[in-house]
Amino acid sequence: MTSGILRERLLGLRIYVLVGAVTAASAVVLLSVSWHNPGPFPSRFWNAFAAFTLLSVISDSFFFRIPFARVNTSVGFIPFLASVAILEHPWPMLASGLTALIVDAFVRRKPTIRVWFNTAQYMLAVGLGTVVYQSLGGTVSLDEFSFSLIPFAALVLTFFIVNHGSVSLAVSFSSSGVDT
Repeated sequence: MTSGILRERLLGLRIYVLVGAVTAASAVVLLSVSWHNPGPFPSRFWNAFAAFTLLSVISDSFFFRIPFARVNTSVGFIPFLASVAILEHPWPMLASGLTALIVDAFVRRKPTIRVWFNTAQYMLAVGLGTVVYQSLGGTVSLDEFSFSLIPFAALVLTFFIVNHGSVSLAVSFSSSGVDT
């Protein structure tokens, strides 16, 4: 085996290590915070969970073009962030993971490794955002909405740092070594 082939395999292995690390971090956040028992089905909670998940799938399935920036983007993150203020842990994480799984596997038909990564990184971004939001005093209630700027801004910032940071690393890892 030549050193070039070995180098390519090692570089390709980095993406799998990243996917494993993001998956493990997501699992830690999912399992380390106490779970809210939503009660019996059907209920207002389950209706809200289904509505946020459906809205997230629709929002993440379609892109719109920002002409001055020459980029396409989705608004799938909006229902993710809104669900944090309405649904207790782990439900926003599960809604975001379900969204990524459905959209990437069935709408965009991405390869399995990308479906897995996107599901884990959405869940991690929402999960860490939820922890930060609640740690800073953000309230969660299906009955009453109370907006607090600092917790919400921290939620948004955490979500985008984790989301864009993990995606940037994945792109970097998967494309490094291609032009050498």
